[in-house]
Amino acid sequence: MESWSPAGHTATVLARRTWLLLEENHFPAKVFLDLFLTSTMLQPRKQGLFCKGLLLAAALLCSRAPPSRALARDVAVAAIPALPAEGQNVTLSVLNATGAIREVSWFRGRATDGGARIFSYFPGNSRPQRNGAQHTQRELGFPNGSMLIGALRPSDQQPYTVVILVRPKATFKGTVDLLNGRRAYPQQLLCLLSYLICCRLCLCCSCL
Repeated sequence: MESWSPAGHTATVLARRTWLLLEENHFPAKVFLDLFLTSTMLQPRKQGLFCKGLLLAAALLCSRAPPSRALARDVAVAAIPALPAEGQNVTLSVLNATGAIREVSWFRGRATDGGARIFSYFPGNSRPQRNGAQHTQRELGFPNGSMLIGALRPSDQQPYTVVILVRPKATFKGTVDLLNGRRAYPQQLLCLLSYLICCRLCLCCSCL
């Protein structure tokens, strides 16, 4: 039966703490576990010192790791006017983002990857707007997070997503579905016509 040693117990506790610390920060903790298993071959007095150094190294690595993404708060976005006509300008206005805005990014669609980015806006910079792959030379950002789309086209009728970073560490995210007035009204008329036809058929059936 193996004898219990305080140094070996300390080494085990430190190794467990190191594992948890690395797991939380998505580091390959198995690499450090291999090092710990190697440390068990050392003399008991050296095991505790070895694992303390291992824990310190893990803490330093995790302190330099990128911060985990905070949950984004919902922000309301409204189109002004709500049903713009083709060729008209429309503003996608951010309504309830609070705090000092440091970065605004607009995306075409609901995805927020680089290929969908229209532009990023940095209030206070000498060149605040940095255009992305989806910029069509008709989109303009504002310091309050809103975006102006000029000379509306039929292809602009789609969702738009905004991500706003505010100081010190808050994130807002919102999506608005942009509708074109000239395309919305015929759809409403079609629904009304379908309703009237159904009512007419019901009346005819009741007379039979």
